[in-house]
Amino acid sequence: GQPLNPQKIDAMLAAVRARGHDVTLTICAQRDDARYERDVRAAVAAHAAWVTLVLDSPRPGYLEHLARCRYGIHGMIGEHFGLAPAEMVRSGCVTFAPADGGPVEILGGDERVLYASDAEAVYKICALLEDPVTCEDVRRRAATVAGGFSAEGFMRNFLSACDTLAARHSDSAPDPRVHSQALRTALKRTLPPPVARAVGRV
Repeated sequence: GQPLNPQKIDAMLAAVRARGHDVTLTICAQRDDARYERDVRAAVAAHAAWVTLVLDSPRPGYLEHLARCRYGIHGMIGEHFGLAPAEMVRSGCVTFAPADGGPVEILGGDERVLYASDAEAVYKICALLEDPVTCEDVRRRAATVAGGFSAEGFMRNFLSACDTLAARHSDSAPDPRVHSQALRTALKRTLPPPVARAVGRV
């Protein structure tokens, strides 16, 4: 997928703020690309009054930041799965994401939080901020879908797929290629679609 563009996210939320909504942004990230970090820092500096950067936070600290947020926004286009939006939804955030890639399924295909352009993102964010009843409906629906992306749910599905494969395994040593294909097929049947696609590429 295309990397998240911090300037675009800042610009979208600046437009939301211009419409009277006092939103803030916390960017949580791990350092792994010095050039990209410079871009992120520049975007944060441009809106320092309402944008905060948290780098290299240990997981407990990261989850604490998420728990304090009511909304989340994901900016990567064409991401295969989307761990970040899954974690935001699991933390109770109403999460907005591009209408492309794995996050679409993580968000249950809910058009109210999926955007195809910056202008559409601004419109949909403002619409939910101005409609608490609909916003809570979005939150409840997302939480239901996100339950399938918990660590516990993943392990249940994975172990079930392994049990299914083991039950079909004969005493004779199978052709490794057949064995590998059988494993992928069994996993695809039990794992959430974005994860299953990732397994298919392995």
